[in-house]
Amino acid sequence: MAHSTYPYTRTGSIVWISILALACGDSPMGNPQAGAGGAASGGVGGMMIAGGVGGAGGIGGMAGMAGMAGGGAGGMGGAAGMVTGGMGGGGAGGMGGMAGGGAGGMGGMAGGGAGGMGGMPSDEEVNVAVEGPHTYETFTEGAGSDTYPEGLVYYPTDSEGPFPIMILSPGLTASNTDYDVWGRVLSSHGIVALLTQPTSTGDWNDARSVDLQAALDVVDSLNASGTLAGKIDVANVGFMGHSMGGGGTLIAADEVGDRIQAAIPTQPYAPGASFPGVTCPILIIAAENDGVAVTSSNAFTHYGSIPDTTKKIFLEGAGADHYYSTDRFEDDFETNARYAVAFLKFYLQGDTRYETYLFGAEHEAYMPGKISRYMSPMLP
Repeated sequence: MAHSTYPYTRTGSIVWISILALACGDSPMGNPQAGAGGAASGGVGGMMIAGGVGGAGGIGGMAGMAGMAGGGAGGMGGAAGMVTGGMGGGGAGGMGGMAGGGAGGMGGMAGGGAGGMGGMPSDEEVNVAVEGPHTYETFTEGAGSDTYPEGLVYYPTDSEGPFPIMILSPGLTASNTDYDVWGRVLSSHGIVALLTQPTSTGDWNDARSVDLQAALDVVDSLNASGTLAGKIDVANVGFMGHSMGGGGTLIAADEVGDRIQAAIPTQPYAPGASFPGVTCPILIIAAENDGVAVTSSNAFTHYGSIPDTTKKIFLEGAGADHYYSTDRFEDDFETNARYAVAFLKFYLQGDTRYETYLFGAEHEAYMPGKISRYMSPMLP
């Protein structure tokens, strides 16, 4: 199992906690922040196949191979539809993307320009800040379901999309509005955020999983009519959640398989549980001194139970507690935002420029003093 070489020291003990303590303070009073989104060029988690000058591009699309042509025909899109790029040098743009000078294809690159996925221009600057470059607004109409009573949607307003979407479940005793900064950060990076409201804030992680899965149908409805009609990239959907919602994220990801394309459980609570069915890229964010969802029996165990064939990352915040990914760390939220943004841009949107922030020089330079443990089968 690959891991970063920065030294890790941990002290502490597993403690018994009461149901009351399990409320995990999942009642943040302000602003948890993290971000995600942006431009995409290249297939998600896929291989780059270079065509010769004047040659044909490869095949693009989700989890596939991104075509690349030095001046020939563009790649052919997969996942959300078939899009054939024109000939290199002023060819047609890909699905929802912008072609720079070559032929675009969904998730493909050709000539001088890259076809973007999700409506974000391929020349958008790399950005892993807490607050992204896009403007956003919110609405609640149509965001609830028969399973959970209501939802809050954050969406970008300065692009026509289609946008990827992340569905969030809050922690025990918390409401969706307690996580509105996640909504602001995600939407400011070009990703729609649907924050679900549990039927009861005391719902356990299995009920949170049901909410997340029910929201998949809500996503289809939102894309069919209303403010976001035709603006959601329904082939690029992910789950995320904190604490009890993080446990629900793992349960749901384990059950739905390739129906989602990314998952981010933060300080997840599901003691001793295993999730061998998780196949989508997953970023598990833990906290070194978590006394509620104790890392050794939760996040670390969860990570180990997911097959190494899955694109998985385990990140543990140095010196952090259970509220590491909530508003209580808003003054020191850079790490959460930096890695969530890079993860979603790389895996959910296929932008290979962000690989270095997860596995390369940018990651290695940032890690000391901020991250106590970092593991992934994809590390060099």
